[in-house]
Amino acid sequence: MKILRSRCTGDCPGRPRLARVSQSFTRRGSVVEVIVSRIPASVCPVCGQSFVDEGTARQIEALL
Repeated sequence: MKILRSRCTGDCPGRPRLARVSQSFTRRGSVVEVIVSRIPASVCPVCGQSFVDEGTARQIEALL
């Protein structure tokens, strides 16, 4: 896993760090919520914004 960004977005001065995150997903028209845990991401310690690489995003999409 590598850091995806050296700086956060916008005016945030943070520098994202490697972490694992959890995210909940709900498909349109469904009442079922799915929580995916331990997603590898770069997370800004200042604002909390997380960034996942394209391959990880595709794997999550395939799960759903």
